[in-house]
Order: sequence, then C-alpha cells, then structure tokens
Amino acid sequence: MTIRNSRGSLIFPMVIALMIMIFSIFYFYHNAFMVRKVEDQRLLSVGGLKALVVSTKALLNSPHAFMTSAQLTSNGSFWNCLNNPNFNCNVSTEQDFNLLNEDGTLYVDMTAGRGYTPTFESCDSYPSLACPFRYELKWFRECVGPGACYSPDLFIRGQLVIANIGGLKNLINPESYDFLVKVR
Repeated sequence: MTIRNSRGSLIFPMVIALMIMIFSIFYFYHNAFMVRKVEDQRLLSVGGLKALVVSTKALLNSPHAFMTSAQLTSNGSFWNCLNNPNFNCNVSTEQDFNLLNEDGTLYVDMTAGRGYTPTFESCDSYPSLACPFRYELKWFRECVGPGACYSPDLFIRGQLVIANIGGLKNLINPESYDFLVKVR
C-alpha cells in the first residue's frame, strides 16, 4: 500500500515538470521565430532601401530624368538657379525636389503624406504602419558672401525618414541612406 501511494504521488509532479518543459520549449521556439521574423523584415527593408537610393542617384545622373525634373514648377526656382546666369538665386532654405523617372512619372514625390510601403511601393498615407518610409530630396544653393547670388553651386540632399511606428526606427539607421550630390 505505501509503495503504491508513493508512486501515485510522483505522477503529479512529473506531469507538472513535463508541462513546464513543453511550455519552455514552445516559448523558446516562439521567441526564436519572432526574432527571425523581425530580422527578415529588417533585411527586406535594408535591401529595398538600398535599391531606392541607388535608383534615385541613377535618376539624378540621367540627363533626361534630371533635366525634366529640374524644370518642374514644384521644384521652385531650381531651373532658373541652374540655367540662368542673370537670375538672383536668393533661396535661403532647402527646397523640395521632386524627381521624375525616365518615363516622366514621379519617382520621389515630395507631396505631404507620400511615402513607401514596407515592400517599397508608393503610398499616400505616411506616416502609418502601411506607409512607414519616406525618402525626401531637398535642393539648396551655396553662395559666397551676403547679397545677390548668381550662378551658385547647387546641391541635392537625399534623406530617409522613418515613421516612429512599431519600433521600425530602432531596426534601421536612416543616416546610412542619406546622400549629397553637387549638381553644379
């Protein structure tokens, strides 16, 4: 009798130990899966961001895409600053620069709310979970001395902006996708 009672009393602790072990294994694999999922999303985003920057720089180096973009009225006085030596390019702050691709459609759209999805398709709900990335192009001039500014050096700055949603800002360093191009 006493032997049976001691065996019966061991079954309950063994079942509890087995349940704890199964829960621990499940918890470990679940966490490992979630870490891998986050890392996969980061790698997908990094690859897409690199492609976006490379494509943007290529379009800025394309004579057709650049010249067509430079003439857009949404780019302010950029065209006059670039081509008219008699134009006083007295622009004191950075200005938006919309960039067209080779077929004439907007590639980098500086309209408020425009951005990119996690799969880098264009979207119009930035900042949101569905539209967490925005790539901004700004142009500015550099003149020597105060007063009038004729035929200045012109620059275009590319900058990645990430919505502060879901910890995405902590996964990707936006500064590593910034660039500065001197166009004249």
